[in-house]
Amino acid sequence: MKEIRKIKFAMSLLAMLFVFLPLATNAAIVPCATSEHPEPCTLCHFIVGIKNIIDWGMGVLTFVAIGAIVLGGIFYVISAGNQEMMTKAKNIIIQTLTGFAIVLGAWLIVTYSMYVIGASNKEGIMRTNGAWYDFTCDTVSNQSATPTFTSSTPTPTTTTTTTGTTVASAAVDSSGDCLNASDPGTQICAGFACKTCNLDSYLSAISSASVQFAIDANFIKGIIARESTCIATAQKNESDGTMSCGLMQINVSTQTECDYWKTHPAENIQKGTEILGGKVARARTIMDAQDYTTVTIEQMASAAYNCCANGEDPNSPSNDCTSANGWNLIPKWACPIDPGVGDFNMCAVKDYACSVTACI
Repeated sequence: MKEIRKIKFAMSLLAMLFVFLPLATNAAIVPCATSEHPEPCTLCHFIVGIKNIIDWGMGVLTFVAIGAIVLGGIFYVISAGNQEMMTKAKNIIIQTLTGFAIVLGAWLIVTYSMYVIGASNKEGIMRTNGAWYDFTCDTVSNQSATPTFTSSTPTPTTTTTTTGTTVASAAVDSSGDCLNASDPGTQICAGFACKTCNLDSYLSAISSASVQFAIDANFIKGIIARESTCIATAQKNESDGTMSCGLMQINVSTQTECDYWKTHPAENIQKGTEILGGKVARARTIMDAQDYTTVTIEQMASAAYNCCANGEDPNSPSNDCTSANGWNLIPKWACPIDPGVGDFNMCAVKDYACSVTACI
């Protein structure tokens, strides 16, 4: 009878261990379609959910192993010389340690294998730096009006307010060419100044996003200064019915989503930096293919973050600035010839890209 009570006591201790497991129950496994994360679910969210389950499982594994070892130890202590209970206690501990070793061994094998594959990759098909389980993907639903969950405001000097009004400089001279145009063969963004605003309240979030997505913190600051002038509640109502919201002007299709990004500046910075990281990766691919010599990858990424709502790729080669008129191969936004009409043109994109990267 005493042994039964001791066993019940041991089981109660084990149950309490699991009740108080720090498993972050408030965090969504799949971070979408909830009050905390209102954006629609995508395939990327599914992948993120799988990773969250793996991370959760690894955390649970540790506590289960500890709990089982504790249970085995308790059985061993209360066995009082009972050979059967002592054997059972030993088996629990041995089986637990064996299972734990198998899981960790499998994890090490996969990690090392992925490292070897990445290190031997000569064509850049796989990433060769960082852990294989650290990744970024696009969490934008196709229900949104824009292909990437990003700012779609091609505004060079934009003052954005919650009423959606926008002030922009056309950056075009009387002949229709860009102001501050560079000469053929020279660096496109020479002479541009960094535009700044007060980001003291968001330095921690910027630093975190910088580390997570390997983006220069000053690059992020430059984007924020141009997108929202550091106004967390900034909102611009786009002509296509979407809204660009918050510090990094995340483009969404509903006011509920917009309100979320305006009231969660840290998450806004994280999402905007994730998007910017995607633009950098895409710019690097284009640079490898086109071999532009007078612009940088960061300038190309900035241009893509800013442009274009109509689907035009500002980093595709210019048809106006060519070797026939003395220009090296350059992207559309860098060409001062025939930049387009209206305030939102390629001259404006150039002004944006050059002033942002002047901050780096």
